Amino acid sequence: MQLPMGFWIRSREEVQSANPVVDPHIVISINTPGDGPADVVRNDNTLFVMPFFFDDLDGDPGEAYRAYMERDAVLFNEDMAGDIIEALRDQVDPAERTIKGIVVHCDAGISRSAGVGAALALWFNGEEQLYGRGLVPNKLVYRTMLNVLQQKGLIG
Repeated sequence: MQLPMGFWIRSREEVQSANPVVDPHIVISINTPGDGPADVVRNDNTLFVMPFFFDDLDGDPGEAYRAYMERDAVLFNEDMAGDIIEALRDQVDPAERTIKGIVVHCDAGISRSAGVGAALALWFNGEEQLYGRGLVPNKLVYRTMLNVLQQKGLIG
């Protein structure tokens, strides 16, 4: 029987105040460029924290590109998606994996973290279902994650 991977989508404030996750897990820490990294609360079950810095740009590529040019924003890209996927690649086989859960956070815990989380849930669990308050996956992040997962032959 395959046990699904657990996913927790959190805000920056939530991961800096508590970590109640009892299963072995990693934290994907999404931060805004210019801000310092989140001071993620770890517990004995936190295996590692992966920090990333990119802006919460969404919508069509034209909109994201204009915002990038106007603000010198940092866009989520295939290299970042590849780094996340490669760090987790050995964890796909449920018989072999040590990680039982993934905590993904961003500033509000709604958009960037949900984009990463939904794509990873599709890869690990076969469905992109995430449970949480008002989650609206960032389309640019989600599409980029799915593109790289498909390029690597990890999803159909």
